[in-house]
Amino acid sequence: SNLLTTLEDMVRPYTDVIYIDFYTTTDEHRLLPALLEKYGYKGRTLPGRTTYGTTVRELFEGKIFERHYGDDLLASFSDIDEKALNASEKEALKQKMPIPKGGFSAPSVDMECSTILIKNNALKVYVAIEKAPDGSMVVSGVGNCMDTPMMLFKAIHDAVVKAVQRYPKDTPVLMQTVNEQSKKLFELLIDNAEPIDRHYELILAHTLPT
Repeated sequence: SNLLTTLEDMVRPYTDVIYIDFYTTTDEHRLLPALLEKYGYKGRTLPGRTTYGTTVRELFEGKIFERHYGDDLLASFSDIDEKALNASEKEALKQKMPIPKGGFSAPSVDMECSTILIKNNALKVYVAIEKAPDGSMVVSGVGNCMDTPMMLFKAIHDAVVKAVQRYPKDTPVLMQTVNEQSKKLFELLIDNAEPIDRHYELILAHTLPT
């Protein structure tokens, strides 16, 4: 409560609105909406953006593993030379596909779990995974340059296989959907997927000078 009121006092000279965005991944987080609403914050939506939460275990036990995709795994980012990886990043940007904020080679990117297919020097599919400071995994980029989704499903499948080898199965996994296509993709992976992102705003009332 003190933090919220102090925040209002500090920013009031500079802005008319405060935005608060967060994920509900623990019981404490789930108590925050009621507190914000008590202090006048209103919920808001961000068109086209939804963040879903799951775990490595749920992905490993999900629909994508109902099909066999072969024993050979697609290459990791770490298997690709720097020049080819940079060229793939440029192609993804050209086609307006989501990529990690710092690019394919950002320090936060898990180069072992992130999976990619390059054929005849052309980017085909990729799944970029980042490691968040809190230990969770973030699927921050998914792209498909092919006519069918089958190889993309394999790329996701192989990324999960690699994640199971590197992380505890209860490791949280976050995925942000940026359009209807990516939203449908995630809903295909997980049954009854629930959004975990919350967005609030407070319109500040200014005190008139006396």
